[in-house]
Amino acid sequence: MKTLRWVLAVGLSVSAAFAAWKKDDRVEAMSYGSWYLAKVIEIEETRWKVTYDGYTSSSDEWLPAEKIRDLPKVAWKTGDRIEAYSAGKWYGGKIVESAPNRWKVTYDGYASNWDEWLKVDRIRMPGAAAAGADGQPVATVDPKAKSFDWPARPDGAKGGLQGAWLRMETYYWNGSLSLSSYGWFFTKSGRVSRAPGGGFNFSDFEKTAKAGKEDGVYWITGDKITIRWADGSKDWEYSFEKKGNELWLDGTGATPVEGFKTGWRLDGEYEGGASLGGGTLASSSTVVFRKDGTFARSSISSFKSGDTTQISGGSQSASAGTYEFNGHTLTLTPNDAAATRYTVFGFGDKDSEGCPEYIYRDGTMMRNQAMKKASK
Repeated sequence: MKTLRWVLAVGLSVSAAFAAWKKDDRVEAMSYGSWYLAKVIEIEETRWKVTYDGYTSSSDEWLPAEKIRDLPKVAWKTGDRIEAYSAGKWYGGKIVESAPNRWKVTYDGYASNWDEWLKVDRIRMPGAAAAGADGQPVATVDPKAKSFDWPARPDGAKGGLQGAWLRMETYYWNGSLSLSSYGWFFTKSGRVSRAPGGGFNFSDFEKTAKAGKEDGVYWITGDKITIRWADGSKDWEYSFEKKGNELWLDGTGATPVEGFKTGWRLDGEYEGGASLGGGTLASSSTVVFRKDGTFARSSISSFKSGDTTQISGGSQSASAGTYEFNGHTLTLTPNDAAATRYTVFGFGDKDSEGCPEYIYRDGTMMRNQAMKKASK
């Protein structure tokens, strides 16, 4: 617990990503384990809403920083010989015009009326594979599926874990270290969910006939744990050890956490956010809870250009309404908008009123501001 709290304290000052995407930016976005061409259409706190090229708004979704990346840097220019993808096949051709993030191609052996403007996912070097920013193929399958059949586990597979754990997971982005908070939920029957959003209930999770993209099954064999994801992503296999109530997955500890009693009320202020792009984009969200069951919320984002920091357009917001805690679900109902549910749990020491040092809210660690001030 102490080690994880130290990591968390340090990690909250580490960038969650290293780019400052703005509304209408062209990006690649990860959905169900693959990268797709997309555009940023909304920004909220530490997440971005994207719309996928070629798909309707029903496929739009909010994504964290680690699931978004800049478009690949390509150097196609007018006159280059390339291969272009059209009607399910690759054809030889040449670039005849260039524009930002698209190129006009003429196909070998076809008249100019067949010329067309193409994006990066449909152009490649002759004989090469069309690739995204990491050199891997850009996906062209439908990213719209929201639910999946539960995958099967091997005969005799053992589960046995029951509860929620917090695991801090690190990764490198453009050569820099980043840290993210993930809530892991396991059931004895062998189901698992990693960072589910929108609230979580163990009983409902056990009964649901369909799995989400963050759900799967697991089994433990000796000192290894295997996780098979419902969306068909490659199985994850980690070294596994249980020390007391803590889990160690692939050498990284996960601390047990608990939800909140139904109807729990508090007087407290919690703040969480991230600094992105090495400080280029900073965002913060504050929620003030009151014992009468009401809340006030504000969020703000700033964009730094050179030595100047300014509030980006449309990035300030505020709302007020009522709240309700129920286990691992927090429901915020603004006075002038529909209710929003979040997956939550408490972490760290509690103050004299029983308020935890942190509240995990859909992947963001919100810190108790009174306890933060007292620790200085």
